[in-house]
Amino acid sequence: MNTETLSKSKIIKKVINIPSGVKTTLGIQAAALDMNLTKYIEQILTQQANDEEDRWLAPFFDEPDDYLPDNEAQAALKRLGWR
Repeated sequence: MNTETLSKSKIIKKVINIPSGVKTTLGIQAAALDMNLTKYIEQILTQQANDEEDRWLAPFFDEPDDYLPDNEAQAALKRLGWR
């Protein structure tokens, strides 16, 4: 699964709380890259999701396109603390 492809296919708007110091730091980093803050944060989140994708999704797949049966998927989610 490619998270970047998914992020382009469906956009979810979400309000998040960011401490002012973090916002300032990210704003400076974004400006240094000639980007606005929103796009920069979106890029960071997308990159983080892509980097961590295999680690978090691997327990749910035997092969890249195979899903676990519902009961096994629910047990895996419970082990990971997601449910």
